[in-house]
Amino acid sequence: MAPWIFLMEVAGLSSAVCLIHSARSRLGLVPVYLLVGLFEAFLFVVGKPKLPINAELFFIEPRGIYLIFLATIMVAGVLIYVLEGTSEARRFLAGLAILYLAHGAIDIFIEYHASHPPPGELNQGGIDLVWYSTHARIASMGAILADFVVIIVIYQALHNRFPKVPLAFPLYLALIAAMITDAAVFKLIRHGDLAWSVFNIGAKAQAGAAAGIPAALYFAWQLRRTPDAAQKGILNRNALELVDMRRKLVVMREKLAEKQAEYIYIKENFSQYVSAEVVDAILLDPSKLKLGGELREVTILFADIRGYSTLSESMEPTEVVRILNQYFGLVGAVILANKGMINEFEGDAVLAVFGAPLDLPNHADAALKSAVEMLQRVEQLNEVWRQDGTLERWREVGIDGLAIRIGIHSGPVVAGNIGSEERKKYAVIGDTVNITSRVEGLNKELETSLLVTQATRERVAGNGLGGHLRDCGEHAVKGRSERVRVYAWQAATVDASSV
Repeated sequence: MAPWIFLMEVAGLSSAVCLIHSARSRLGLVPVYLLVGLFEAFLFVVGKPKLPINAELFFIEPRGIYLIFLATIMVAGVLIYVLEGTSEARRFLAGLAILYLAHGAIDIFIEYHASHPPPGELNQGGIDLVWYSTHARIASMGAILADFVVIIVIYQALHNRFPKVPLAFPLYLALIAAMITDAAVFKLIRHGDLAWSVFNIGAKAQAGAAAGIPAALYFAWQLRRTPDAAQKGILNRNALELVDMRRKLVVMREKLAEKQAEYIYIKENFSQYVSAEVVDAILLDPSKLKLGGELREVTILFADIRGYSTLSESMEPTEVVRILNQYFGLVGAVILANKGMINEFEGDAVLAVFGAPLDLPNHADAALKSAVEMLQRVEQLNEVWRQDGTLERWREVGIDGLAIRIGIHSGPVVAGNIGSEERKKYAVIGDTVNITSRVEGLNKELETSLLVTQATRERVAGNGLGGHLRDCGEHAVKGRSERVRVYAWQAATVDASSV
């Protein structure tokens, strides 16, 4: 057989790999892997006869036709690496190892049945077709895995060193190096020695050229269709990336840094405004927290101090801050205990949200319970101040004691990060917040301490506290054309914490 026929066969199979890969957008990579599996099977078929099956080559003695399949398998591996990326190349390499193990297991089955025929059948255990050696199989698998590491590392190293040289140059040298590695590793594992004759450099140089030229042309064609930025990512990689774990460590560090930043953000932004239980729930599953903004059904509680202007004008600033801190400490603890979120402390006002950042099915009940407990805590605080003489000083300026007014309303809000890139805060916005503020203001007009809207009243109908709400009718509120029906809390001797 003329040498050019053998080389045309190598080039044809290499072209077939490239052609099938070109259809990956429609067929995926499975056909490429199936073709490689077929080449692997024939690689062992032609290697089993005790007398090698040779082909004629230029200038040298005939050599084994196994080079047809070895060269094209190598081309498939470097093609996957160059055009599909390092991660896919690792999967390809793992798949090839599994294929070798599966093929070896099947060979064992075949050899067993050939050497253990049914009674009266011919024992065929000694024929070339079913011959099997575990040692040879291990040597072959070690050789092919080494081949792929060598071809990819040498190809990438040469391209990095000579980036302006056509891809055919590093690909050709890498193919030859890989096929030489194949012979060396197989010989060392199988026989424990090396001889110059096993390298067959002349045969591998010709097979490498025949397989490499179609592959290089295909790479060039694919890269011409790829944007420049993407090309840089494809071509410019670390030569040891395939076996180097540093990149994985970098990625892991980046992900860890993101998680740490997320942890710090949650801790800094929520630990002071929600209970430790809620913070822990968010940290366990940050996906529950949608910071980009989401529509939520919540209950809003708005409270401020009655007569705060008179109080602040008649006292030293330090005294005002002391009183506010005592008051906020008490009501803040109540809100957090009932799974609410303190969204704002502004002046003497408190804005609390029940039902964000995490779902709270009984958000209206929790808000009403918090409001009643806040009124009770304020009475307890007044008793403390009565005993230490604080209220005596207040009466001199016409203030009998601390009193608060609370408004509660339930409805939809948009909850999420509000602000600029430099400064943002988790907050709630929407008409529900505005109505709550207006309803709180109605307390002055109706001479009440706690008002809830009909939307909240309907949600707490089954609650023991709901029975203490008195209908105050519909009232106009600023900013709304529709009147709002409100219900006032009727003072009662009831322990809200037990409800």
